[in-house]
Amino acid sequence: TIDLEEGQKRALCCDAYKGNAEIAINPLNEIHMNKIKYTRKGIIYTDDEDLDCDINNVLRLNGVRDEDGNLICDTSTGLLKGRKNAFQKSATIIEVLDKKGKLTSAMVKRKVEEMKVKPVRDEFAGVTIFFLERKIRSLQKQGK
Repeated sequence: TIDLEEGQKRALCCDAYKGNAEIAINPLNEIHMNKIKYTRKGIIYTDDEDLDCDINNVLRLNGVRDEDGNLICDTSTGLLKGRKNAFQKSATIIEVLDKKGKLTSAMVKRKVEEMKVKPVRDEFAGVTIFFLERKIRSLQKQGK
């Protein structure tokens, strides 16, 4: 069942939704974080069943979905939109490098490192980094 009040367009998530429920996922655990993946549509997911349960059922980080998995509403903090925008940012970085003739794994790696060393990272930087690192692996396979 969906617990949105009539007229509500966004769903509670994270601590506001989970209350006192215990969770397995720990953002300080590198092993857990390395299991996290994202789609271009902003969905966060993992193949680990316990972590996936936390992401979707306890923390509700992918908003509210119907039985078929279709999005009914984003989270109250717009997490899906933020992750989708972060994917678009990575696509724009790649597009700009490509237009300049500088789309190489080394150049994309440089962009990732610039993002990682910022004293205060941009919102959803982890998502942008995820997609850029995936592009690095793709370019390396192509010998670029």
